[in-house]
Amino acid sequence: MAYDNEGEYDNSYAASSWGPASHEEKVGRTEFRSINTNLAYSEGDLTSTLDLTYAEQDNYDYVVGKSKKSGGITSINQINAAWLNSYRVNEQLALGAGVDYRREELDEGYTGSHYYKPEENPRENYGVSVISQYTLDSWTLEASARNDENSQYGNNTTWQAAAGWAFLDNYEIKASYGTAFRAPTFLDLYYPGYEAPNLKAEDSQNTELTLEGSHSYLDWSITGFINKIDNMLMWQGSGMTNIGEAEIKGVELGLGFDTSIVTHQFYLDWKDPVDKSNGKEQQLAYRSKQGAKWNAFAEFGDWVLGSQYLYQGERFNGATRLASYSLWNFTAEYAVSPEFKVKGKLSNAFNKDYEMYSGYATPGREYFVSATYQF
Repeated sequence: MAYDNEGEYDNSYAASSWGPASHEEKVGRTEFRSINTNLAYSEGDLTSTLDLTYAEQDNYDYVVGKSKKSGGITSINQINAAWLNSYRVNEQLALGAGVDYRREELDEGYTGSHYYKPEENPRENYGVSVISQYTLDSWTLEASARNDENSQYGNNTTWQAAAGWAFLDNYEIKASYGTAFRAPTFLDLYYPGYEAPNLKAEDSQNTELTLEGSHSYLDWSITGFINKIDNMLMWQGSGMTNIGEAEIKGVELGLGFDTSIVTHQFYLDWKDPVDKSNGKEQQLAYRSKQGAKWNAFAEFGDWVLGSQYLYQGERFNGATRLASYSLWNFTAEYAVSPEFKVKGKLSNAFNKDYEMYSGYATPGREYFVSATYQF
């Protein structure tokens, strides 16, 4: 997989005690390359997969009209490996376990500051996970746990428990509670021009309650959720930062149905994203209270054609209001053979001008092409 992405933004600032006013436009450019391979084995009740990925990403931040290497540069390479296994013991019990490895290395970039710690480069993360699912009559119980040993952020253990009860034919209620850990990526820490080497890892507790129904003409679900987050990692326009305490609660409605050869999926959500830091509550920066998504796709022989509509409600950055926006994306997939598929995507198809962060340009119309081969 490979892509290049480039956008311009206003880097001007007013005169202050730090110096005179400055007026300049800058470019943020990303060049990404990756290669992935996946091996799968299945025999009876045992399934095993091995996934390997190597990726390189170069990020440039420079003044418009100058060479991309004239400004800040961050070059990072990553290695990801994951081995996942599942085994069905009997009709009621299924077990799973896996190990994974992630290595990030900063090849070039933010290495001159006294904040930079060479002993933390490269950074490695070793993960071990287990999961079990047990079904008894109308009940389904699930439990999982994960341990991460991160060379920069130490040892962290997270877990999740869930239960589902099919109380009537075609109706089920589900409840879950879990914890999560998220370490800042090297891009979060060392993105050129927006370095934040002192970021903390994010911890969260997530609670969900879902009611769902399945019918011949319609599948639907209603989910209520509360996410409590400590040291929430969030891009603030001036770089990645930690939000000391945040809470996001809301409701999501999902609908799925078919019309002739077209399959539809609708999602509507209403959220209350709150920043509870500094002893007061206010709407989280750049987080909307309403959102919607519609996916539709149809199969025509060896072709699969799809469309996607996205809506985000208004957002705020302090007193600055960012207007709501809508985007259309289109996709196409062609099966050259059962093993070889070619995919294309047209993002922001109508070249919509919108704003995700104050003062920063967003990508216009984008084109993506990829190919996959499965042995």
